[in-house]
Amino acid sequence: MMKWNIVIAMALLSLLMAPAAAHSLWVEAEDAVEVGAVKDVYSFFGHPGSSAGMYVPLMEAFYLVSPAGERLDLAAEEGGWIPGFGRIGYLSGKAAFYWPGDYVLASVRAPGVYDTGWHGGESDPMLVMDYAKAIISAGEGGEKTWDGGFPLEIEFDSAPYGVKSGDSFNAVATSNGESVAANYTAWYWTVDAHTSPDAQRGTAGDGGSFTVVFDKAGPWVIEVETTTDEAGEWTATYSNPYYKEGDLVSYEKVWHRSSLTLWVR
Repeated sequence: MMKWNIVIAMALLSLLMAPAAAHSLWVEAEDAVEVGAVKDVYSFFGHPGSSAGMYVPLMEAFYLVSPAGERLDLAAEEGGWIPGFGRIGYLSGKAAFYWPGDYVLASVRAPGVYDTGWHGGESDPMLVMDYAKAIISAGEGGEKTWDGGFPLEIEFDSAPYGVKSGDSFNAVATSNGESVAANYTAWYWTVDAHTSPDAQRGTAGDGGSFTVVFDKAGPWVIEVETTTDEAGEWTATYSNPYYKEGDLVSYEKVWHRSSLTLWVR
């Protein structure tokens, strides 16, 4: 019981952290599989290069999008140890690839309101939204689905599972289907996204476009984020020290973040 209470407390804490300092949400899976295969897929939350603080936050969804665009919800299980990271919290599930084509593995954190005023700063309540995806190719041919169904998406013209070390990867940030000048960060999995000079950072240019250069092989994460002045009320789906489940919680801004995981050859 004590262990479960600690897990819940950490999950709630993740929604009380300022977005700029928050852990990253990302997914991992084999990016090329055979048609008919059933594979393990994963959702992580923390910093890829530092496993000490990785745990499972409050989650809203974990699903696969088929080549035809159908959403297939996955039965998720929480794990406590995995090779490469050790003793961490993570989600995993089994994904079946029945048809040829490209699939999207998607993970979505539960939304929540955060206010810097709770911790002595100037009050600035914002609704926090967080999404992650990876693209998986099954067999030859078939349709190609690269959209996770998120309000904020990373879009691209070439398949991310085809990139090699030394390649440049062109992407576009879109908000509800329209290009947006989002801030972006891209990093190799052992790099600290927030502090390392090796992380690639910038703001998307005309038409929401930006370019990442993959200077080494292995797993990479690309994130885009936006903050908009958009006041509203959110019905709390859980309780914490600042509101109770069912409360209408006001916010002045909405913060979206969306990530794409790639394995660079």
